[in-house]
Amino acid sequence: MGKKKSLFYQFQSSINDSESGHKKFVDKHSQKSQAEQESQPWRIYSFSAKSNLLDTAHNFSGYLKEQYGISKVKEISSDMCQSWLDHCSKNGCSIATLNCYSSNLKKLSHVVNRHFGLHTDFSTTVKHELVIDKTSPREFALSKEEIEMVKSSIVKPCNSSNYFLFSSFCATRVNTVEKLMCRDLTFGKDYVVTVRILSDKGGRDRTITVQDKEFYKLCRSLVSNKNPDSLLFGGIKKDSANRWLNRRLHRLGITVKSQTIGGKAIFKRGNHSVRKFAIQEYCQKQYNHHLEQGLSPDAAKRQAEKDCCVRLGHGSEGRSDIIKIYLSAGS
Repeated sequence: MGKKKSLFYQFQSSINDSESGHKKFVDKHSQKSQAEQESQPWRIYSFSAKSNLLDTAHNFSGYLKEQYGISKVKEISSDMCQSWLDHCSKNGCSIATLNCYSSNLKKLSHVVNRHFGLHTDFSTTVKHELVIDKTSPREFALSKEEIEMVKSSIVKPCNSSNYFLFSSFCATRVNTVEKLMCRDLTFGKDYVVTVRILSDKGGRDRTITVQDKEFYKLCRSLVSNKNPDSLLFGGIKKDSANRWLNRRLHRLGITVKSQTIGGKAIFKRGNHSVRKFAIQEYCQKQYNHHLEQGLSPDAAKRQAEKDCCVRLGHGSEGRSDIIKIYLSAGS
């Protein structure tokens, strides 16, 4: 008798089946794909969509096993789906995360229906009134002290820890650094390192220049004994980098000081919090620089904000929405 397949395995098989045989992740915004989405709603159009779907399926499966003890996807009811979403609402998920879960549940019903020939409906409603904390922990920046705590906890360097250190100076996304090669770093005098970034978000090319002895030594170690075409951070992926950091933050007890959920501390999480720390440090440095160059405080502030938008890869217009997200993020 064959081994009993877990709920998650059933979801995973359905997701893989929805991907196979399809033109590898075509542009979902094309006219052809829009028509296809209506007739074939089970199609998966990107690696990130597949990853998010698997993540939702994993969390959902664990809840169903614990609360209902079911073992087959055909046993899942719409009430169970709503119960899980309500559970997430009451346990710290942000509105954005809940909306993502709700959308993914609907997609999961499409993929399991197609794979197993079922007629499930996993539609849910996000109940805003149940959400205790409407601000995600990733919206908070790490403080300088907390960055140093994480640095001190690193015993055995890995791609994720190296990315953390790198981003604490450059404010780079994981998606940006995963394709960086050793030849994209240029070393200058007085501990200057120039990082060349090609085809980043929005197709933009840019360079990041950092003058810092610690960063210089880190970058030298990253390229040591590698050829110019080697990836700087190996096969790093967003999920693995976030998991590494989240485990550290939890282990070190690094929490959002200003908020709790049900009297319990909210642990900071996500490399976005590192990016916010780095850009806030950079903004202060640029502000002081522009003051030294003779600009008025208001002009120095405006120019420093524009510099931050460039550093983040959002152009040089000094977008107010970007400035608000990154520079007003508390710790």
